[in-house]
Amino acid sequence: MTSVDLEPIPPRPKKSRRDRSAPLRNLADAWSYYLPLALTMLMMSGSTPIVNSGISRLENPVGQLAAFAVAFTISIFFSSLTFGFETTSVALIRGIDSFKKVWLVATITGGTLGLIELTFVFSPLQVYVFRELFSLSAESAEAARWSLLLFSPLPILISWRGVFRGVFSYTGHTSTVGFGTFLRLLTMGVVVVVGVATGISGSLMGAGAFLFSIIAETLYVGLKIRRRLGDLHASEESKHVRSLGSVFRFAFPFLLSILVGTSSGLLINLVLSRTLHPESALATFSMLRSVAWFLSSVLMSSQTMAIARTRSSQETLVVIHFLAIMALFFTFVFLLIGFQPFSSVVFGTLLGATGDVLDHCQSLAMWFVPTPLLVAFRMYYRGLLVREGRTSSTLASSITGVVVMFGVGVLMADCFTLPATVGALMWLVLNGSELLALLLLLRLRRAPQGSSSDEAATP
Repeated sequence: MTSVDLEPIPPRPKKSRRDRSAPLRNLADAWSYYLPLALTMLMMSGSTPIVNSGISRLENPVGQLAAFAVAFTISIFFSSLTFGFETTSVALIRGIDSFKKVWLVATITGGTLGLIELTFVFSPLQVYVFRELFSLSAESAEAARWSLLLFSPLPILISWRGVFRGVFSYTGHTSTVGFGTFLRLLTMGVVVVVGVATGISGSLMGAGAFLFSIIAETLYVGLKIRRRLGDLHASEESKHVRSLGSVFRFAFPFLLSILVGTSSGLLINLVLSRTLHPESALATFSMLRSVAWFLSSVLMSSQTMAIARTRSSQETLVVIHFLAIMALFFTFVFLLIGFQPFSSVVFGTLLGATGDVLDHCQSLAMWFVPTPLLVAFRMYYRGLLVREGRTSSTLASSITGVVVMFGVGVLMADCFTLPATVGALMWLVLNGSELLALLLLLRLRRAPQGSSSDEAATP
């Protein structure tokens, strides 16, 4: 699965009536390309609600939800440098040579981060982090520690998966990406059902569900990759893949921007852990954020679309119209969730929230209504910057969003009756301030005069 000394297998004769890499001509073309990616992101974001639903049906749901939320957030922090390899793959891989270089950089990065995470699990620092920083009880802290141990193989698995999926997205074979994610979700569902039936620790069940499901997905796309390498065109190789060093220089600012962005989860949880009722606040925000991501995740692939499918002004116009329609639709859906009986069905029946956690989720749901619009265009503008090779600008926008968010959170932490409200506010500020920073950077730094549109738009 992971060998890079493979020659591409010539693709089978295609029966498709249209070249999958052809320009997007209308909204129907955009839908055909985007639907598998949208379903992929929807299924990926559905992972956390599925796990939360399972944990809430086991013993000590509040404590186990808090333990899983903290372990998951820390694992995301360690793995975040690998999340950008799918986008890097879309932007850089055009042939066997660039595939090998990007795969090697991804392997080095993912392997190193996995070892760091494993070291943290067995270091004295984890006691301080779980007990002091996040105010977990002794039982919850121990559960979080063992959950993080199960999470430690994820960085290298996510790195490989991202490189493979990026090739499929660039060549237009997005259905392969979608089916891989479906296999992941199916595996996760099986693990959760078995975990609930056997009554094991909730946080361990959640971590195991993520581990086995990502293994299944990575194996699937890894076994399918060789045939798609034959669809690449080595003549289009980017200047950013001339050497391993050039790949690192292109990818590192973008990967670091994702690390900075995912640190927002740690910072929000840190602020919530300092409120009067930390475990209730953490559990409430975890529920709300999982639903927000589930709906807005459909729009996360706007970044991939901006890189791979904005090669002309006509394509760009089609993409913008398509994303606007999608964003408005899901904003309306989230608006409905803010009202009864929909809020009770989503948070109570589907996710299993009870008591104060259910009441707080219903009260704060409206705070998350703008999320789909903010996410759609934040990711679209990030994609434009990556396409232009300006990955350092994505880092600058991420830093801006996190700094502003944390400042607002610290200042407003004690200003609300419901402790989780400050988490909802920080979430809005994060997405809004980063979007504004991206717009400003796009206006301040234009492509060099005299360059063709293709040269200015392609790394």
